[in-house]
Amino acid sequence: SSSSFPMRDSPQMLSVSTAGKTTRKKVALKPGFSPLDWALLLRSGENLSGVPHPRMYTMAEVRQHNKRDDCWMVIANK
Repeated sequence: SSSSFPMRDSPQMLSVSTAGKTTRKKVALKPGFSPLDWALLLRSGENLSGVPHPRMYTMAEVRQHNKRDDCWMVIANK
């Protein structure tokens, strides 16, 4: 079965065409999640990675984390 993304009537559908006019469907964002909030957070200089010191992992170490509640993945060999 083939599905398309985003699904019809989902929040990801941000614009709707009616009678040749395109209007935007607005999605309510919770406080702290606006584009400006994210920009300020990125500029804050805080470590946003969730780890104190990034390090390299071997593929053997990554393979050990293969449980549903502890799954690691490698993307583009990184």
